[in-house]
Amino acid sequence: MADEAPYDEVQRILDEGDESRYEEADALLDLARANGDTLFRVWRFQYALCRARLAARRGRRDEAAAFAYGALWQVADDERGPQLARHPDVGHVNTDQETVDELWLYADSGDAERYDEVIDDYRSPQNGRVQWHWSLIERLHPNPLIVGRRDDEIEASRRAAQPLLMELRVAGFEAFDLGDFARQKLPSKKAAEILVKWLPRIEDPIVRSQIATALTEVKARPVAAQPLLDLFRELPNDAWEKDRVAAAVGTLARDEHFEQVAELIRDPRHGHYRHYLFWAISYMKDHRAVDLCLALVNDEELGMSALRSLGDLKSRRARPVLERAANEPTTRRRSDAAQLQRDRVRIAQNGLEKLERAVAAGKARP
Repeated sequence: MADEAPYDEVQRILDEGDESRYEEADALLDLARANGDTLFRVWRFQYALCRARLAARRGRRDEAAAFAYGALWQVADDERGPQLARHPDVGHVNTDQETVDELWLYADSGDAERYDEVIDDYRSPQNGRVQWHWSLIERLHPNPLIVGRRDDEIEASRRAAQPLLMELRVAGFEAFDLGDFARQKLPSKKAAEILVKWLPRIEDPIVRSQIATALTEVKARPVAAQPLLDLFRELPNDAWEKDRVAAAVGTLARDEHFEQVAELIRDPRHGHYRHYLFWAISYMKDHRAVDLCLALVNDEELGMSALRSLGDLKSRRARPVLERAANEPTTRRRSDAAQLQRDRVRIAQNGLEKLERAVAAGKARP
């Protein structure tokens, strides 16, 4: 857990009512965000609550109302379920009715929607109401500790993603921030179809990376595998989003894509990104998948990935290669080369174990 001291100190400043220290309170809240102390819902609530109280003390009613709605949104989110399903107690918002009533007082005392034009990006197409999502609260107060090129790029990507997000919301999906949407389970094939439609339309690298992340799910395979393959082929190696697109292709491509994947793997122009494509090879039933791995198992750049996939494919034809690699000499020297050799031997040994189990179960491939 992050240190809650920044929020406690801000509250002490507010309790003292010393206006000369309000800029210090601002700086503490900026520091909390810059340090990642807004990762969990409880910290996001504390941040929005402190911002609302600070704005109210300064007489900025619209600002106080906007941040009050942001804090109330975190409370409502908490009531809908835990932030982390496997750790339901992490990040839980602990507050009381008095604080909730205070927030509603701020919300009712100003015109929150008038505070910043970016708020319109979060208006529901169904009922016109603003959705006070955390990404909106982040955008309401530019942080001087993280501004600059990176901050500008993030804001530009959010703008670029707005048409896509609006279409997702019109279709009934809760999509207010594409990065947040991509981290959640893909709700349906319909959502995948919308994401795929926008993949070639948006050139922003952050948005493309987020779309690829959102599509990295089995239910997206029928509509997403080929478009992602096409995009991977087109992207230069210095493209920021190619790493994420490669990972998506490696997760989604299957036998019907074998020839394309094999061609890309053999093409040195795609550099180290080809390692991701072996993820797909490991799941393919096409006999040529084994041939491809056998051909590349001693390749200087791709050999380790080919060897790992060869073990996953559980082919009897792989036994001689796996046995030779498993018995290669190793040393205990501390060097990158020595460690790579130990890894190669370990991967081969694991592959042999998988093959032996498959043979015993009658499931080994020719």
